[in-house]
Amino acid sequence: MLSYVIQVICASLGSAGFALLFNLRRDKIPYVTVGSAIGYCIYLALIHFTASTLIANMAAAMFCTALAEIYARWRKAPATLFLMSHIMPLVPGGSLFYTMRSLVQQDQVAFAAYGTDTVLAAVGIAVGILAVTSARYILQSYQQNGKADSPVKSCKSFISYISTALSVICKLKTALRRLLLNAQSSPYPRSRKPSHTRGSQTRPPPPAADQTPSPSR
Repeated sequence: MLSYVIQVICASLGSAGFALLFNLRRDKIPYVTVGSAIGYCIYLALIHFTASTLIANMAAAMFCTALAEIYARWRKAPATLFLMSHIMPLVPGGSLFYTMRSLVQQDQVAFAAYGTDTVLAAVGIAVGILAVTSARYILQSYQQNGKADSPVKSCKSFISYISTALSVICKLKTALRRLLLNAQSSPYPRSRKPSHTRGSQTRPPPPAADQTPSPSR
């Protein structure tokens, strides 16, 4: 429980730091810290109960995007500034670092595992932002046009976007699972030692502790 509290506090402080970096006014920074803390609480809760990186990041991103749109209407500021500060704690920087380290170390199993986690987190954040933004455009176009058929067309386009995104996610997840299974069942070692070049001499093994080396002639 204490670790969760520390993570939420660090997430809120980190979002406040990025808000200062994005030149957000100081009177709007408390709203950013509160929103990012709630969004990260949603992420931790869904990770704990569902153990799904995709669902946790998508739900947290949807909440952060909706809250950023509300803040933008209320505080008369661009929603992008609030959204970027809210989303920063959800960015899978640690998974990306371990993915690249496993790639450099030629660890196929760790690379597939961390790479899958990184890609699912990024796709979940993108789908969450896309869903809320598309819903806002649907409502905005309906309020501006006032036609009865405009929400139907918008809903059809929204459903087509979401179905396309979900199909891409399923295909990507299947490909990553195959990569992970192939890496686990690969007969090759994880890291290969550099082979000796032609003409290089191999060194003899060191003598045992109870044996004395023979004098050289």
